[in-house]
Amino acid sequence: MDGMELYLAALAGLLGLCMGSFFNVCIYRIPAGKSVVSPPSCCGSCGHRLSGRDMIPILSWALSRGRCRHCGARYSARYALVEGLTAVLYVAVWLLCGPTWRCLAGLLLTSLLILIAFIDWDAGIIPNGLVLIGLAAGIGYAALTGAWLNAALGAVSGALPLLAVDGLGRLLYKKEGMGLGDVKMMAFVGLFLGWKLTLLALLLGVVLGAAAAAIGLAAKKLQRGGYMPFGPYLAAGAWVSFFWGAALLQWYLGFFV
Repeated sequence: MDGMELYLAALAGLLGLCMGSFFNVCIYRIPAGKSVVSPPSCCGSCGHRLSGRDMIPILSWALSRGRCRHCGARYSARYALVEGLTAVLYVAVWLLCGPTWRCLAGLLLTSLLILIAFIDWDAGIIPNGLVLIGLAAGIGYAALTGAWLNAALGAVSGALPLLAVDGLGRLLYKKEGMGLGDVKMMAFVGLFLGWKLTLLALLLGVVLGAAAAAIGLAAKKLQRGGYMPFGPYLAAGAWVSFFWGAALLQWYLGFFV
């Protein structure tokens, strides 16, 4: 990596840190039905408006030792986690895609998946507003690539299996089998991935979700039959599939030829 590439990767990381700080606001406010731009950020305990020095991604949290400077209330370490994760993923997208339309699509998809994963984890919902943004972005990406048929099949292959699971759950157990938010999420993810990679994303999401459920049950953090958000695991599967799905499929199919 030469000096210019390193500089651009650093800029991607800086953008990720700033966006991660904004995502923290969105993750808190969107499920509550609040505006993400007004009022300005403030301490959730004492209501003191945060200044610029309080909102430097990661650094402000570290220097304040995770506490409000005014009332001493503790801030969750997850604020720094979201900022750091967004920065790392933005750098990864840039390094994997370079200055291409795929890079822009990857950054948009990454942003939506981060927001959905954490909102679903906290509130158990996948906001329709984020789904609509994803659908618009996915259609735009299909227009740029010209892969309309693959995008359409991707949307169907993402939504239909989860819709079938939901319907089966309602029929057999008289309750929601799969949240419709997951169905709508995978519909827009399918526009980005196409049908093959969308099916791979579903498989990876199921494997990750099953592993997390097994660990939760073993640690007695999750009750059998209890609620567990599926969005974060689908998001992880979708992200991996978008960037490494083709290589994973080629590796897997290599065992049969």
